[in-house]
Amino acid sequence: EDDKEYLEPQAKAAAAPAKRKAKAAAWVLPVAEENENDELAEDGAGEDQADAPTGHPECTSADDCIGGLDCRLVRHLHKGQAGDLYCEPCWESFCSRNPNLQGQFADEE
Repeated sequence: EDDKEYLEPQAKAAAAPAKRKAKAAAWVLPVAEENENDELAEDGAGEDQADAPTGHPECTSADDCIGGLDCRLVRHLHKGQAGDLYCEPCWESFCSRNPNLQGQFADEE
């Protein structure tokens, strides 16, 4: 009987990793089956507007531009000289970090 009591904890310990593996396997998400919507996504059809170009095309910030086509443009004035052109949202962002910047709306030049 002493041997039996001694072996039972070992048997339980050996069974514990198998139980942990079973629990881990239950957390694995099932693989989604392919459907016809997947084919549309691969062809590029049905692209959402998140992939559409954003920003103002004349803004010097280019790909990092946070404005849009309907934004006013601001010309950076550096030491009294006309500098780069930025959309208003980008310009305001720069001014919030550096209030000493000077600019003029391009439509007021």
